[in-house]
Amino acid sequence: MKVRITPARLWFAFAALILLTRSTHLAFSTALPDATVALMLLGGMWVRRWPGFAGLMAAVFAADWLASGTLGVPDDCFTPAYAGLVPAYLAVWSAGSWLQAKWPRQSLLPWLGTMLVSSAAAFALSNAFWYAFSGRFDGWPAARFAAEVVRYYPAYAGTGLGYVTLAWLVCLAARHLVRSHSLGAAA
Repeated sequence: MKVRITPARLWFAFAALILLTRSTHLAFSTALPDATVALMLLGGMWVRRWPGFAGLMAAVFAADWLASGTLGVPDDCFTPAYAGLVPAYLAVWSAGSWLQAKWPRQSLLPWLGTMLVSSAAAFALSNAFWYAFSGRFDGWPAARFAAEVVRYYPAYAGTGLGYVTLAWLVCLAARHLVRSHSLGAAA
């Protein structure tokens, strides 16, 4: 039986992974790390259509709503600043689309470089919106806010880099299996 991987199937898998990792990342200490930023990069690479991006953003919202509504996570993120997640994740999605167009099957290095740069953009955008529109930092100089949040970037980027590395390894193994199967069938 041959399984065909389509963008729609990938979208459903990515949406499920967002719900699984994002809705629990603040509620339970044993949960998987939030995979959203990596899944946005991979979505830009493999789903590519804009309705896919909108759908994954809906999954992000659903996961956050679920976490704050039923899992006891404070709903601090639901301020006007929450809208900043759209340009933040759009930057990562667009970087994934660019990566697929430029280096679709390259070494791991372009994947990691793109993840690092796009996660930095997403981190800066989302935190700039949080600073400007959350209403929680009135009177704080921007430099103080930046100094407080920058310490969270290594974990944010590291998690994305880890998930992207895992995806690259899965792709490498899948290509190897397909190649081995093709060679075995030809013999």
